[in-house]
Amino acid sequence: MNLVQCAYKLILVFLLLSFTLATPLMARDAEDIQQDLDNAQKELSALEKELNAKKSSLTSVTNQKKNAQSELNSVKAEIEEQEIQIEVVQLEISKLETDYEIQNLEKEQIEEQQEKQLTALYMNWKGSEDISSTLLSAEDPIKQNYYLEILAETDQEGLNSTYEKLANLKADLVNTQEQKEELVAKTEELNNKKKTLEELVRQSDQAVAQADQDIGGIRSRISSNQVQQSELIDEKQQLENEISGDTQGGQQTLISGQLYFSGSVINSPGDPSSDAFGHGIGMSQWGAYGAAKAGWSAEKIVTYYYSRTKVQARSGVMINVSGYGVMSMEDYVSGLGEVPDYACGTVQQINDWANYANQQKWSANDPRRQKYVLDNTTTVWDCWPEESIKAQVLAARSYAATSSQPICTSAACQVYKGGKKKAWAAWQTKDKYIYSTGSTANGSIIRAFYSSYNSNGKGTADNDTIWGSNSGDGSAYSYLRSVDDSSFTYKYLGRTNWRTNSYSISELNIMMNWCVNNCTTRSWFKSSVKDRVGNLQSIGIQKENSGRVKKVIFKGDKGTATVSGRYFRTMFNKWINSSNKGVNKPADNLKGITFSSLTR
Repeated sequence: MNLVQCAYKLILVFLLLSFTLATPLMARDAEDIQQDLDNAQKELSALEKELNAKKSSLTSVTNQKKNAQSELNSVKAEIEEQEIQIEVVQLEISKLETDYEIQNLEKEQIEEQQEKQLTALYMNWKGSEDISSTLLSAEDPIKQNYYLEILAETDQEGLNSTYEKLANLKADLVNTQEQKEELVAKTEELNNKKKTLEELVRQSDQAVAQADQDIGGIRSRISSNQVQQSELIDEKQQLENEISGDTQGGQQTLISGQLYFSGSVINSPGDPSSDAFGHGIGMSQWGAYGAAKAGWSAEKIVTYYYSRTKVQARSGVMINVSGYGVMSMEDYVSGLGEVPDYACGTVQQINDWANYANQQKWSANDPRRQKYVLDNTTTVWDCWPEESIKAQVLAARSYAATSSQPICTSAACQVYKGGKKKAWAAWQTKDKYIYSTGSTANGSIIRAFYSSYNSNGKGTADNDTIWGSNSGDGSAYSYLRSVDDSSFTYKYLGRTNWRTNSYSISELNIMMNWCVNNCTTRSWFKSSVKDRVGNLQSIGIQKENSGRVKKVIFKGDKGTATVSGRYFRTMFNKWINSSNKGVNKPADNLKGITFSSLTR
């Protein structure tokens, strides 16, 4: 190897070392996350200012359009009036022309008659030779005067009257034609003004549509920003949990070879045993909100959340409502609570719906007229996407139809507040119910359970996971299966990761013995679990698709038995927080049923 080659190799090594030292791999820390969060909040403030400016611009353009449209309508009405006047004047002209023609014919008739009379008189006079030869010569002025007197006297009065009528008709005709020309000129001027106003309205329509589109784009960016902030907050919380060992969970250092439980739970005063704000079964209201924002229809939403179902009509259903009496199902869902009454809309949608209501000839106070309101981006409670509200009405109608009656008006059944503020949604989904096409209640209306925030991060729950027996068994409803809505559900609530302390198998066997003597269902637990298992040797878990624990499996020297994930959580928490737990362990907690059992 020569010196040049050695030099090149040394340079290459130096560069590689320099690059490696200059570009260390840095882990993302809380400061980085907070910086991103601060930037997202600044972006949100800027977006909100931009949104307010666009709303102000939209209001201005809308007012301009209203003024132009009002003036345009006036001009159109004036043009219509002018055109009617032109038609009337044209009829007058036609009448005058006809009258003139008739008078002219009368004049010609009188002149012809006069000519005949004159000729006859002249011939008679000419035939009187004795008078002609003795009194007058051919050029005699007396003869001429006599001739003219006869001409003047013969129907002269009628002829003069006709001349006068013709002159008057001619004058009237000229005046009327001038009037028509003035009307035509004014109409042309109005038509030019109409074209100008129509162009202004068209431009205003484009400006309104553009403003609506811009506002929609800003709102979409605001929504994305809010989701980003939620994710950043979750990421920050997760990092803090990892650093601190989760201050809400196990505090002890994990012991090698022992079991511990780890999972996540929503940051909400919900039901941690279902890892949801509510029972976690069926349609999620916040999931429907997110799906509608993503462009899903109401029917697509409900048939996604309720597996193997379809939407079809059934008319004439009545319902007995506690405190209100019997009413039609449509009146009932019109007074439903649960979610906001009105749909978020644009100015164009508000105007289009008003025009539609007018076409339907709805009265001025028909509650169906009130559908859209402009969205207040500082809150999510003023309005929701219209398809999410319609999905709520579909689910509520089906739930009510399968409920015992009289149905209560609280959240224990579903919230009914009276009135008809959701009349528009009831009307747009009129008589529609959700029917099962699966193995459970095939061909019948389903029991459409729903709750607020059903997602545990991976979707909704199987009904038999939440409402199964102590052993984890239950009747699986074909239309109440777990579905994954994590890609579109609105992240109204964040999540917190947690873990427990670590436990040996012998300590968990002590837990089972404790339950035999202390659990509320101790008799069942002794006969169905502990006696079948004997001394515990291992623990396993069986999960459903959402990640919730359906069953915990105990294996021992006598055999195997199971308890539901909810039962295990309750048993574990009561034992580890009791004063007679029989082990030297601090208080601990299984925060939900979405967890894994791990070995350190």
